[in-house]
Amino acid sequence: MRLTPENGFNSMSDSDPQGHFEYTLGQLSARGLAYAHVLEGNMATKTASVDYRALRTRFTGAFIANNGYDLARAQATVDAGDADLVAFGTPFVANPDLVRRYRDNLPLAAADPTTFYGGGEAGYTDYPSYRGDETRTRENAAAADAQSGMPPHLALQDLPTVG
Repeated sequence: MRLTPENGFNSMSDSDPQGHFEYTLGQLSARGLAYAHVLEGNMATKTASVDYRALRTRFTGAFIANNGYDLARAQATVDAGDADLVAFGTPFVANPDLVRRYRDNLPLAAADPTTFYGGGEAGYTDYPSYRGDETRTRENAAAADAQSGMPPHLALQDLPTVG
């Protein structure tokens, strides 16, 4: 289930997002829901007033954090136990090979938000995969990840390369 405690899109609001979503996550947890995908803060402003760590403690299933994460913040969030997984929305739109780019420390393409929600494929299916140096192989991926200091639970050497 995807929850958005503070997203003000289309003038939505909640009088007590902390209380309502702590209760909601507790109830979903009691029912054995597999995961909760939580948009942290306001999507437009990236501001947050809800204590998402407290929300996390109310849910025993997989907790997926989302909203403006980069790789370093995602790793820190998972390492701290504040989420089990992190969803990357906009970075995936602009980087169809995002896993590879993060794994290989390649530059990220910037998304063009003027194409979002426009009804066409422009800006969604026309971003290219990285076309630079293609020297990394599966054989040297584990060694490179070990040297990078990436925690083993976040190492990406076993994920397929896209593109």
